Amino acid sequence: MPRGRSAILPRAHAAVLLALLLCTLLACKNKSIKDKSTVTRPGAPSDVELWRPTDALACDDAAAGTPRAEACRIARDFAAAAPVAAWPSSGRAVWYGRTYRVVSGKAENVAPYFFQVEPGKNTSTSLSFDELKFVLPVHGSARDLIPENASERADADAVLAALMSSKPIPESPAVSFMKTAAPENGFRAMADSSSASTILVSKHRIYVRQHGTRLVMVEPHDSGGGWFSELWRLP
Repeated sequence: MPRGRSAILPRAHAAVLLALLLCTLLACKNKSIKDKSTVTRPGAPSDVELWRPTDALACDDAAAGTPRAEACRIARDFAAAAPVAAWPSSGRAVWYGRTYRVVSGKAENVAPYFFQVEPGKNTSTSLSFDELKFVLPVHGSARDLIPENASERADADAVLAALMSSKPIPESPAVSFMKTAAPENGFRAMADSSSASTILVSKHRIYVRQHGTRLVMVEPHDSGGGWFSELWRLP
């Protein structure tokens, strides 16, 4: 028996050493981003498993300034972000910024994006009976802002630049539109998740957190990757 055991142990050690060597030669990396939140809400709808959409981003290899690199930056901020401090108790609140779309099998792109939230309570068939108790007394809509000409594009860019630099917001048709336009598909239910995120219950669930003065949002897609957004609140 001792001879048999002594023969197996070297083989086991050799297998471990071989695996380590292969990992070194192939520059093994864990490219996904792990959630750092310690918030727990037992029984609530599941929060995003952040490693899933970010695994497809391959952040270690993302070239600076690309939508992929920006998506990675936002995902890292999301991982360290807190629950949203407060949702509006009256009137409509609007956040505006950009969404970076990095979805497996599709071209990367970036688009102006806004998020409307106001008091109201919707239900959703995608939530279980027990999860419905976590639905909030607000509902929301998140979608692209689509400038139709160069003047509208310049206006939208000027608003975003002012928001990002904490400067006064200029008079703007874009701001008026975002504050008053009704969502084409109506408002969607919003619910607390099992961790730090608020969930906007849409076709793809959108997970929302607060990082400093920004909202950061992750919308995973089934094929891998997703939409990663950062938004500032309009005054």
